[in-house]
Amino acid sequence: MEVKLYTTHCPMCKGVEILLKSKQIDYEEIEGEEPIREMGFRAAPILVVDGHTYVGKEINEWIKNFKKNN
Repeated sequence: MEVKLYTTHCPMCKGVEILLKSKQIDYEEIEGEEPIREMGFRAAPILVVDGHTYVGKEINEWIKNFKKNN
């Protein structure tokens, strides 16, 4: 499973980082506003899991429902 977190290290991004770590989910961190804009978004965080993009509350739901065997 490939997990990428697009982050600007804002408070919301930090919260997602904490949740990912609490569930022991390995992820690649991609920092800065430019990669986010290149994806067509204007805000962070963005979570991409195996090519599927999650934003806003979808991120928290995905992390909440994550099971280690995913």
